[in-house]
Amino acid sequence: MRAHVEARPAANRFPGSIRGTRFESFVVGPNNEIAHAASLAVAQAPARTYNPLFIYGGVGLGKTHLMQAIGQFVWAKRKNVKVIYLSSELFINEFIDAIQHSNLVKIPETFIARPTFF
Repeated sequence: MRAHVEARPAANRFPGSIRGTRFESFVVGPNNEIAHAASLAVAQAPARTYNPLFIYGGVGLGKTHLMQAIGQFVWAKRKNVKVIYLSSELFINEFIDAIQHSNLVKIPETFIARPTFF
């Protein structure tokens, strides 16, 4: 399976995003308030604050919601930015494929050169 990077569609959300996963709809509680604050800081200053940002926690505490909210926020505020959301499995598979085919030059072109990627 190859990562798919689309041109910016006219939609309100970036490709691969989950509907309704914005900061405004996130329920902040004692178990996730620090993650929420850090995620909002990252969204407001991508690649400057908490770079990289790692979110770890139990089931149902909002990890996916926060990652998606960062992407939604950046997508809405910075029209020239391409947002990529992919699983770590897909990223690793692409990386291994590049190594096996002696084509590591494609990794920066596909992923790393993008300003924001999840």
